[in-house]
Amino acid sequence: MRNLEASKKPSSHCWKSSHRKTYRNRKRYEEPLAYLNKPLEINPNNVNVLENHRETYCIMVNRCEESLSDLNKSLKIILNNIEALAYRKSTYLMMNRFEEYL
Repeated sequence: MRNLEASKKPSSHCWKSSHRKTYRNRKRYEEPLAYLNKPLEINPNNVNVLENHRETYCIMVNRCEESLSDLNKSLKIILNNIEALAYRKSTYLMMNRFEEYL
C-alpha cells in the first residue's frame, strides 16, 4: 500500500477523492481542509476547489455554514452553476432551513 503522506500534493487543487475518503474514514477532518485551503489562498475564485472545500465542511465535519459560504462564493463566480445551486438546496434542507432554499 502506498504511503498516503508521500502521495499528497498540497499544490494540487483537485486533491484526490480517495485521500479525502481515507481521512473521512479515519475521522481526521482537518488535513483535507488544510490542503484545500492552500490553493484557495492562491486563487480564491477556483470553483473546483470551493466545491471540494464545501464537501469537506458539510459532509465530513458537518459545518454547514462554512459550506454555504463556499457555495455562495461559487455562485458569485458562476451565477447559474447548477451543481452549486443543487448543493446549496441540499445543504439548506440538511439544516432544516426550508424557506431559504426556495
